[in-house]
This record gives sequence, structure tokens and C-alpha cells, in this order.
Amino acid sequence: MKIKKVLIVCFLLSFSLVLTGCDIWEIFAPDEEIQRAVDKGDAGMCLAIKDEDANRELRRKNKCLDRVAEKTNNPKACKMIIGDASRMNNCFKAVAAGLGKEEICEEINDNEKLKASCFAAVGIASGNESLCAKEGISAYDKKKCYTEIAKNKKDETICDNLENDREKAICYQGVGVAAESVEICNKIPKEQAIQRTRCINGIAKTKKSIDVCKEHGDKDNESTCIRIIAKETNNASLCEEITRDHWDDKREDIDLCITAVAEQKRDPGVCSDINDIGFKNMCYQDVAIAKGEISVCDDIKDSEGYMNACYIGVAEKTGQMDLCLSMNLSDNKRAKCYLSASKKADNASLCKNIEGSEGQFNCILNVAQYQRDASHCGKNITSQGTREKCIHEVVRKYKTDKVCEPITDPGDKEKCLASYRILK
Repeated sequence: MKIKKVLIVCFLLSFSLVLTGCDIWEIFAPDEEIQRAVDKGDAGMCLAIKDEDANRELRRKNKCLDRVAEKTNNPKACKMIIGDASRMNNCFKAVAAGLGKEEICEEINDNEKLKASCFAAVGIASGNESLCAKEGISAYDKKKCYTEIAKNKKDETICDNLENDREKAICYQGVGVAAESVEICNKIPKEQAIQRTRCINGIAKTKKSIDVCKEHGDKDNESTCIRIIAKETNNASLCEEITRDHWDDKREDIDLCITAVAEQKRDPGVCSDINDIGFKNMCYQDVAIAKGEISVCDDIKDSEGYMNACYIGVAEKTGQMDLCLSMNLSDNKRAKCYLSASKKADNASLCKNIEGSEGQFNCILNVAQYQRDASHCGKNITSQGTREKCIHEVVRKYKTDKVCEPITDPGDKEKCLASYRILK
């Protein structure tokens, strides 16, 4: 799903660049002329921008005017934008919100949806909840408008303007935390128990108070809340405040709480307060991975499973692929250890320990890409076609010839530079 989203974003960015005719330099490179105008808040400096490309000059002027307008909250600068109605309209919205003036929203032309969104933004900025109900406002903007105003005013009654029960509960949750009022949290109906729980936990976290945790009224949520505060304050002694009806449940919750504090502090010494050997081993494992320090794994006792998981976790965290050799693992788990560790490794030679050419290739490619160094491909892959594929993938990821510089083999270097020329 994440890859798909990235591809969609890349496609939309590329498509927009084609439509507008702007190049990647304009998107990412700093423009010192624009920045000087913004720093001074001077729209006149924007109009003085010159460029050998007339279309790019206009885009730079408009971008400059937009940023100056937003910084100075000056709608006159928005009106100076030429030939870009979308930028001008969004400029008016930003200034309207900045000033809290709804009349500026009326300057938006031919985009009723944006105008309605502008009224909602002004409503939040000015605290005028009547603007949340303006005609045409989307359900999302309406919810955000009422919720933000309610939180800012610390007035949960404003949440009652929302029709959806869950959205209303989320609004009450936000107000309860903002006002540090358990009483408001308790107004959330039992059907929305998650929001009530988060509301009380939020107050407890803000106040760093386990007394607030006891307002939950049930041991499960109270225990979780105390663990949050103990972790937030790095204070394992608070874990002893956990109470349960049965000793086993209490001890388990206390041990989980101590583990959370130990991981947060990255201090294996905290784990020594745990009695149960299973939880203690888990604590050492979590601290070792958090610290990226293999020596902490040696504190694990009588458990090959926890020891292996600890080594694998540290290998993945630090890129120390040699750790994958130190354990009694199945071939499949060892290969996964190498592949995970290779994403942060600086030496691809150990990738040869993976069974199967595909796994070896992916491992070597991971190292080469992490190090931004295509020479790893030539040093560790003998097949010419596979080596060239690896080099090409490294260049394709970064689109720079700098990844070719460490290569010493003339043939590999030429293939690398050829890939760069194709891809740039």
C-alpha cells in the first residue's frame, strides 16, 4: 500500500510538472531572490524578479507573491498574482485564515468548494463557530472546524453541533485533554469507550499523574495508563502502583510496565527488577534492540528463542550482518536476517552466505543502495548481466553519477555512467 501511494504521488508530481511546464529545479531548489522578498515582506521585490525564460519568470513572481502574502497577511499581494487562478485563490484562503476575516474568502472566484473551506479555516482562526455551518462546507471541514474551536475554547458543548456520534466523541476527547477535565471525558457515552479511555490517558500524560489514571474505573485501562506515565517519566517505581484483583495479572502488568520504562531509558539495569524470567528476557531483548547493542543480549538466560530474536533485532537495527552467523537459525530465518541487516550494512561480502542467487542479489543491492555506492555490485557479483542490473538499480534510485565514483573497474564504471545518462 505504501509503495502504491508513493507511485501515485510520483505520477501526480510528474503529471503536474508536464502541465505547468515547470522543471524539478523550481520545485526543490532554493530561490534566493524569492527568499529575500519573503524575508523583507516586500511584494515589490517579487515583481522585480527577472528570468531569461518568460514563463518561468511569471511562475517565480507568482510563487514569491503567494509566500509574501501569506507571511504578511496582505491580500493585495494575492491580487498581484497573474495567470494562476488556483494559486491566487489559495493565497486568499491563507490570508483570510491568517487575519481571521471571512470577507477575504469572498475574493475567491470560480471555486465554491475552496471558498467554503476558507470560511471553515477562518472560523477556526477567529473562534466563530457559526462559520462552520456555512453552505457548501464539506463534512471533513465541518468536523475540523467545530472540533478545533471547541478545543481552543475548551467548551465541549460546541461538539454537540456534530451529528456523527464518533466524531462528537473525538471532539469531546480533544476538549477534555485541552481542558484537563476528566469530567468532560466522562460525558463521552459508553458506546465510544475508546475515546473516553484516550481522553483520560491524554490528561494523565499531560499532567504526568497516575492519580488521573485511577479515574478510569477499570483495572485494565488503569494499568495501561500507569504504564504510559511510567514510560513518559522514566520512572519504573510507578509501575508498583498497578493494582489487580489477581496477583498473576498484577505481576504481569508490572513487568510489562518495567519493560516499557527500560526500553524508553535504554537501560538494561531496569530489567533486573523483573521477577519472571520470560518477561525479564523480553525486557533485555527490547533494550538491546533499542540501543543497537549486542552485549545486552548476553543478559538473556535459558532461552535460545529470545537470544536469537535479540541478535536478529540488533542486526536489523545496526546492519551488523555478521550477527546472523552467530545464531542457530534455519536457512530461511538466516536469509531474512541477512536481508534485513543489509539495508543498513556497509559490507556486502556476507551476502554470499545466503542460499539462492535471488536472495544474494537483493542483499547486495540493499547494501549498495544504502551506501549509495554501486561498486558493491561489481565487487560481489560475478555474472555480468546481474552485475549490470544491480548497478542500474542503484543509479535508478538516486539518479546521480556520484554512485559511480567508487567503481574502479572501467567496464562497470562505463555501464554505471551510461545508466545515469539514460535516467537523468
